[in-house]
Amino acid sequence: MLKDEIEELKGSVEIMGKEVKEQTLALEMLSELKKITRRWFVVSIILLIALIGTNVSWLIYESSFDTVTETQTVEQHQEDTDNSNMSGVIN
Repeated sequence: MLKDEIEELKGSVEIMGKEVKEQTLALEMLSELKKITRRWFVVSIILLIALIGTNVSWLIYESSFDTVTETQTVEQHQEDTDNSNMSGVIN
């Protein structure tokens, strides 16, 4: 009877040891995932800042040019020849 209880306790200890190892592995995986997530967050913030910076620099570059508007006058004279096709007949 005492021997059975000792064997039962040994089995319980082995099961608890496996559970502790599994919990340790899970915590290790969570900490690694937290590091990776933080790294991707930092990379995304850097990319967002770079995007905003390039857009602002492009706007500054484009606004540095002076806008020149020229007005051009074109005169067109029409001769008094009647070349209109009012009759619908194709010549």
